[in-house]
Amino acid sequence: MRRAALVAIVAMVGLSIVGMETPASALTVSRSSTEIASTVHWPCPGPDPAEHFTLVFRDTTYKRDGVGVMVISHVTWRGTLVNRTTGALVRDDSTWNQVFTFNTTGKRIVRTVTTGAVWRLTIPGHGIVVHQSGRSVTEGNDTWSTPFGGLTNPSPMCAYV
Repeated sequence: MRRAALVAIVAMVGLSIVGMETPASALTVSRSSTEIASTVHWPCPGPDPAEHFTLVFRDTTYKRDGVGVMVISHVTWRGTLVNRTTGALVRDDSTWNQVFTFNTTGKRIVRTVTTGAVWRLTIPGHGIVVHQSGRSVTEGNDTWSTPFGGLTNPSPMCAYV
């Protein structure tokens, strides 16, 4: 009898613990793609080089119970500009990824991680590839970068265009 009572008590405690667990929440995943074609003018000394580009964002968005959790963005940049000295066409083909993590309300980004090649120029004639690549992490007001060196600042590339 005692054994049966003990088994019944253990079973009831076990069921009550299972009943107290947080119910499973629904995670939804959506995908989208956005394409932008435009021109950007580089801030270089002398003639102002203009780069014509197509930018494609392929985003995967994660939501839990309708609240944003994370967005993973795969970015592709395809650009061309004319070398100011030689007139040769310079390709600028880059890819990078960004991961945005949201706070518990889904209304504020609390961490951003960027990895990949932000600039990747192929200089005609010698097959030289000039690039800015690395990893950048931003949490709150703190940013750690290795070795992006300015992310989207084209000024270091002026010598090549």
